[in-house]
Amino acid sequence: MVIDPSAYTYAGHCERICPTQAINRRFQIVYLAKEKKLMQTVFVVDWRDQAVFSPDGPHPQVLAQTDKLKAIIGSLEAGQVIPPHPEALAVYLFLEGSGWMTVDDQRYPVLSGTIIITPGGAARGVEAETRLVFLAARIA
Repeated sequence: MVIDPSAYTYAGHCERICPTQAINRRFQIVYLAKEKKLMQTVFVVDWRDQAVFSPDGPHPQVLAQTDKLKAIIGSLEAGQVIPPHPEALAVYLFLEGSGWMTVDDQRYPVLSGTIIITPGGAARGVEAETRLVFLAARIA
């Protein structure tokens, strides 16, 4: 991966603005594109830094949000559930753990590496058998 530092402004905490060292040390770095666009570029070195687990239930961490897109990291402890609810078209990539995802009346087993794309309006929910982390992108 090559990053041209002159094309970005740095917004984050790191000893030096050196992407290679930051990646090796698992620092989280966010670079914001200097050019004005609909959404800023978000670069997360290690998704594990975004996962928030709580006995109170899921606390999704928003990575990006516009009127057409919402991207989050979702984290559930073993036994926690996100009840089925209708939502817009979405893509889910499961990063860690195992469990189940329900889309309308169909249950799918999920584990690290599973991808599920759900149609707009479909009711979807998630059940964690073990600690479960996923990236979800909802597209309006």
